[in-house]
Amino acid sequence: MKKMKYCILLGILIILVSCGKNEVKKAEVVVQKPEPVVVEVVKAEEPVEIKSPVVVEKEDYQLQLVASTDKYIVEETQDVLSRNGFKTTMTKRYKDGELFHRLRIAGFFTYSEAGKLGKQLKNEFQLVADYWIEKVKL
Repeated sequence: MKKMKYCILLGILIILVSCGKNEVKKAEVVVQKPEPVVVEVVKAEEPVEIKSPVVVEKEDYQLQLVASTDKYIVEETQDVLSRNGFKTTMTKRYKDGELFHRLRIAGFFTYSEAGKLGKQLKNEFQLVADYWIEKVKL
């Protein structure tokens, strides 16, 4: 009886082992390369020159350097600028009930000229902290 049990176990073992030995074929994947795309080169026409609009600058701007309620600050700045060859004008204006003294460079400029001069004065003189370009109302 023992032999019979061993034979049956041996048979079952052979069946199980033989089932696992079947080779599985791997699936073959075929990759197709895409065909090259033909690009047609089109010769561009000559570029069109875009002309910018002509800006006519009028000399209707003034360069303001100081605006203060303290007249002495404005006069001190005016004195320093006049010693360095700049002609200035001092005007008064009331705003919100307060009197402001304004210092401007004498004469009229185009907007771009006023901007260049303002940068120059701001870099040269410590008393000029900032500047404004004002359009003169005629």
